[in-house]
Amino acid sequence: MKIQGVFRKLDPIYGKFLVGDIYKQNLELAIKLTQPHSKVVLDVGCGSGVFLSYLVSYTEKCYGININKKQSTKAKGAFDSLGIKPNLITADIRKAPFGNSLFEVIYALNTLEHIKEINTALAEIKRILKSGGYFVATVPTENKIYGVGRMVIGYEKPKNHYHTPKEIKARLLRYFDITAEKAITSIVPLFKVYLCRKD
Repeated sequence: MKIQGVFRKLDPIYGKFLVGDIYKQNLELAIKLTQPHSKVVLDVGCGSGVFLSYLVSYTEKCYGININKKQSTKAKGAFDSLGIKPNLITADIRKAPFGNSLFEVIYALNTLEHIKEINTALAEIKRILKSGGYFVATVPTENKIYGVGRMVIGYEKPKNHYHTPKEIKARLLRYFDITAEKAITSIVPLFKVYLCRKD
């Protein structure tokens, strides 16, 4: 099954016209910024497992953490049917069940805005990231064009979006150096992508 087919199986939004391509660009940029080949990596808030299914083609040492047990169970079932075996853990990133300085790259794609206690989460991410390691955070911009896009696909803004991209960037700077800041779609940014480094 081609990777697009895998994505659609895990999350139907990847099959939607234009929207699916924009979401896929988000994943591809995260990969391009970090080159995760053979590295120990973690996907925080891995949801239905779309990005995790992408990461396994780059490294066998990939882990996913998700607080939602129902999503984790669904993702595991989909992974089994696809014949892929990432390490998926149902747990809270604010109390990460990992030792210090374990991961070389950590991703939180469209996740941080959902975590009310964002400082606790970022402190844990920093703790489990190796010195010199990279953390990639992507955040929806929630600008007017993004809002129109939501209406077109019939998707309401989640009530648990607690932080704006500006607030998230300020919090990131408390814990990491931001070495690059990118946008998905250049004319009107729909997602902000922050590449952060731990000293």
